[in-house]
Amino acid sequence: MKRRAYRDSTDLDLLQAFNANSLAETQGCGFIQPGDIAHRLFNGNKQFDPSHVMTIWEDAEGVAAWVLAEPTRECFDAQIRPPLKGSEFAAEVLEYAEERTLELMRQHGWCSSQESLGRCLSL
Repeated sequence: MKRRAYRDSTDLDLLQAFNANSLAETQGCGFIQPGDIAHRLFNGNKQFDPSHVMTIWEDAEGVAAWVLAEPTRECFDAQIRPPLKGSEFAAEVLEYAEERTLELMRQHGWCSSQESLGRCLSL
């Protein structure tokens, strides 16, 4: 599995196709609508470079997972290929998502006090 940062609009196309396929496979359960990916990446995180908040995992089959850290909302989106849900890989993706989101929150002062840090850890 190779982890990398978001690069450009080609990645957006890949992620939208991944989510469309995952939605079809799961009858719409647990996946963001493809159009919402761009909205969350470019509107909800407009103050961030997309490469700082979006991480993609790929393998021989294509996109295996992606994470969008949303530090201003104190949350993240994690999308994992349906057959990989519940796996050790999925657990690693979720752990990364939490760590990356908290890292960005700390960098930008959204988790500067002990009280807010405790709230942040309850993601």
